Amino acid sequence: MAVAGKALFDVDTFARLSADQHGVFSRAQLLALGASPSDIRRRVRNGTWRAVHPSVYGVVGHRDTWLRRLWAAHLHAGPDSVVSHHSAGRLLGDEAAFRGRVELMVHPDRGRAPDGVTWFRRVDLEDDEIERRPGWPPMTNAAR
Repeated sequence: MAVAGKALFDVDTFARLSADQHGVFSRAQLLALGASPSDIRRRVRNGTWRAVHPSVYGVVGHRDTWLRRLWAAHLHAGPDSVVSHHSAGRLLGDEAAFRGRVELMVHPDRGRAPDGVTWFRRVDLEDDEIERRPGWPPMTNAAR
C-alpha cells in the first residue's frame, strides 16, 4: 500500500521478521519493508530500536541472548555469511562445542569482525556444506 507514491512500512511482516531473528534486523530488510531512512533514524532516536552493529538494529528491551548475537553478526556480515565452527556445532546440538562463541565464515573481502565475533574467511565452503533451518541463520553442516 502506498500514500502519494510512498510505500508504507509493513509492520506485520516486520513483527514476524523481528521475532524470527530474535529481535534484530538489518537496514536493508527495513528498507525492503517500506521503512524510510528517516523512519529508522526516528525509531533509534526515540529509543524503540538501537544500533547493534553498523546497519543492524535491535528492538530495545529484547532479551540479549546468544542467538540474538548470532543473528546480529550474520546480518552485519551479509547474506553470504554462514555460522560455523563452535557456533554451528552448538546449533546442531554438539555439547562439546564451546558455549557463547559467535563464529561465522564470511566473504574474504569483509573487514574486521565486531567485538565478540570471530570471522573466518569463506574460501572453500561448498553449497552442499551449508544447512538451512527455519529460525536460524545458514550454518555449516555436521559433516563440515
